Amino acid sequence: MKCSHCGSESIILKGRRKCHRSFNQTFKCKNCSKRFSLKHGKFDHAVILNAVCMYNSGKSLAKTSELIRKEFKIDVTPMTILRWTKRYGGSYLRIREMLLEKYAGVEAIRSKQFVHSGLVYSFMLHQLKLREFPKFPKF
Repeated sequence: MKCSHCGSESIILKGRRKCHRSFNQTFKCKNCSKRFSLKHGKFDHAVILNAVCMYNSGKSLAKTSELIRKEFKIDVTPMTILRWTKRYGGSYLRIREMLLEKYAGVEAIRSKQFVHSGLVYSFMLHQLKLREFPKFPKF
């Protein structure tokens, strides 16, 4: 590990800082005496993952922001969610709008739960992807 300011490998652990719902380890460089942490983002990975998944399941940015606010008790702007989906959303983001427009009356996610031997099994299918992906070339 190297100092993010001077590049020195002479660093020590120097406490933690609170980041919304978790703590981040902070370090101190013995060379330049500056403190830094490895995590640069404001939000926990679980928040980002849930937001990208909600948006990819067909929900609007505003609805995704509202659901994240209810579930995690933090405010995330729709523009932040859009940035996350562009960074982490994968290739589905390119065709999302086209699929939502083409299959306007179709529910994007179909889910089913059943109980077998006392265990709950949950399945989710992305209807829009299933209808379109056979038409795309294999990569």
